Amino acid sequence: MSLPLKKTYTRHRVLLLCAFLLVILLGILSFRIPPSIDADPCWGFLVMHNMGTGHPFNTLLSPDITNIAHSHYEFLSWWSPGQYIVPYLFKALFNLNIGQMVVITVIVCNLLGLAGFYLLFKQLGFTRWIAALSVAFIATQSFFLLPFVYFLGGEVVLFAFIGWFLYGCFSIKK
Repeated sequence: MSLPLKKTYTRHRVLLLCAFLLVILLGILSFRIPPSIDADPCWGFLVMHNMGTGHPFNTLLSPDITNIAHSHYEFLSWWSPGQYIVPYLFKALFNLNIGQMVVITVIVCNLLGLAGFYLLFKQLGFTRWIAALSVAFIATQSFFLLPFVYFLGGEVVLFAFIGWFLYGCFSIKK
């Protein structure tokens, strides 16, 4: 008895495939023209550069305003270091420039986020079609598409995390 070679695709899989292909297509376009970077991630990238040259973790190195011959160290506590640590991971692994590492971060985080939200919606009892439709709706919103044009930093990493976190929370039975 032979197995059929033809694979049937249900409509929810086609919709999910379209949403994921949208992310990949926008990512490819972003490699050609990298997104602009907001001021907050730029400060984080300066910290990342300082850490790469051997300075302390999450510390901004700048000239001392009273004597520019001395350096001033300031620990950055007003945002999460995730907005530059995650892109730095791709820089360290693949030897990318800042624009490329931002694009890879956006692609990976958006794909992870969509997958996490799809599993969350299924965990909450939605049908596969409604879960896929919800994910496709998320993938067409401006907050989702904005990082391909203008990188704000931690929001992208948070999107990758929050769907999986909520999925884990709702998977706990007690």
